[in-house]
Amino acid sequence: MKKIVFIPCFFLSVAAHAQQVQIHSLAELLRYADSNAIVLKSSVLQQDISVSKQQESKSYLYPNVTGTSGFNDNLTLQPTLVPEQLFNSSAPDGSFKEMKFGKQYMYSAGLQAQWNFLDFQKKFASKTAALQVKADQSNTQRARFNTYNQLASTYYSILMDKDALLIYKKNKAVSTEILSNAKEKYSKGIISEADFNEAAMQNLKNERDVASTQQDIETLYRQLQTQLNLTEIVVVSFEDSNGNNTPQTDITFLWATHPEVAWQQTQVDLAHASLKESKALRLPSLSANYAYNYNWAMTGFVDFSNASHLPQQYVGLKLNVPIFNGFSTKQKIAQSQFAVQQQELQLENIKITEAKQDEILVIQYRQSVDKLQKNKVILDLQDKTDFHYANQYKSGLISLDVRLTKYKDLLSAQNDYLQSLADYRLSTYKLYIRQLNYQPLSNE
Repeated sequence: MKKIVFIPCFFLSVAAHAQQVQIHSLAELLRYADSNAIVLKSSVLQQDISVSKQQESKSYLYPNVTGTSGFNDNLTLQPTLVPEQLFNSSAPDGSFKEMKFGKQYMYSAGLQAQWNFLDFQKKFASKTAALQVKADQSNTQRARFNTYNQLASTYYSILMDKDALLIYKKNKAVSTEILSNAKEKYSKGIISEADFNEAAMQNLKNERDVASTQQDIETLYRQLQTQLNLTEIVVVSFEDSNGNNTPQTDITFLWATHPEVAWQQTQVDLAHASLKESKALRLPSLSANYAYNYNWAMTGFVDFSNASHLPQQYVGLKLNVPIFNGFSTKQKIAQSQFAVQQQELQLENIKITEAKQDEILVIQYRQSVDKLQKNKVILDLQDKTDFHYANQYKSGLISLDVRLTKYKDLLSAQNDYLQSLADYRLSTYKLYIRQLNYQPLSNE
């Protein structure tokens, strides 16, 4: 029975392990997101839609050829009044004779071709569609930038909580030892109830921090699964060269065009294209037409032996010149001009905003490096100091009240260190993502 139970359990363990997704670095996480995140997949599909619309707009510039065929069964031939003088010159004026013309069965086949070879509106519409493709590609880059920042925030939050959890577990072990010692002294009447309660409260706070951080990690893992569109278990580790907690002071900043700026530039281009389309409403259009139709008329159903052949063929040119349309074209042009001005103003503002944000990123990075270095030194010194206070307390040289007060100094130093570490990692990943060269994604 033990063997029967062991075998399926073994395979369940292997299956569970196989369903895990291992993420070892931020770069690996971002590559995984490119092929799995719904936002990015949707943006790529929108690119494909725009490419299809571009091809559709180009097709309107080519000739349109249509073939037709038909069959009519004239159940009743309509009588026509014909002047009798056509058949009898002596017939009185105003007299008519009722006659029927045509045959009961009519077959027809035809070929029609039309080419609007001078149509400025369609030409500009085709150019606008090509610009829309670029705009959607730029929008995908913008979506990648925003998605990367969201993923990096979740990724580093998990790592931060893991680092914090190690510290909180160590604190829990220390406070448990202090509480055990305090309980023994309280039972002997050496310390007061207030001192014992203080030790108990500190232990409960440390237990709370451990439990809360563990729950935060679980929540963040599920948030990461949602962002990556995964049902598999995600396991995050840190093997990145920039993943240690030692700040890099020799970092260089190579700014690429910000995705927001690139996208807004496409909106300006689209606004100019729309203005050209509006102005094209004033321009004439010229089209060529050709038609060839052939009809068969007969008295018997599918009796082509005695059919009358009625061919028709013509070629034509058609010129359309807009003369007056109630000033609607003028207003459309004015609206397009306002839209151009609006998009250009937004582009100018975004350029300034993002340039200043880049400067702020550099300032925040350097500030976080300085704070992290100093807080790390402070934490190391405080940790050594607390070690001495712990020994003094065990030796009975200091009271429990003094021990807890000095221990809180260590907790404060830990919190300062963790906060500065979070700030450093935040500024680091923002700089990393900002300096990526975003290339348009495409469906393979």
